Amino acid sequence: MSLETLWQQSWQEFYEAALQELPGFVQQRLQNPPTVADHDEAMFDIRVTLLTWPIEGLNDYVDALDGWIAQWNLQDPASHEADTSVWPHDIPVPPPEPEGIWEAVLQRATDPGFTGFVAAGVLKLMAMARVAGRYTSQ
Repeated sequence: MSLETLWQQSWQEFYEAALQELPGFVQQRLQNPPTVADHDEAMFDIRVTLLTWPIEGLNDYVDALDGWIAQWNLQDPASHEADTSVWPHDIPVPPPEPEGIWEAVLQRATDPGFTGFVAAGVLKLMAMARVAGRYTSQ
């Protein structure tokens, strides 16, 4: 088996483990993203949405997750431009998940429209952090 094949399998397992953290309805929300014409405007709308939720510690945690994600290069196992120097076990330790955040955001994921989609996206990021925490603790 080639190095690239092992690398692809490793990243595929990582993303599958993250998806398994998510309830089925959250996975469905992520499969149907809203259409956006302007990426910057959508990012602004996401931030505004997060700021309106009265979930203590959420915005600081999302900022910490954004900083954590920026430290490593998201790898796409389906890419033909594999960077085989970066493996899931190389991911930096994620920021600790504040108590109660998952449950509060999960409740928001039941909201209709854009709000529910934003919550689903935050949960996916949190799921990746949870899985990365297991990889980095090995």
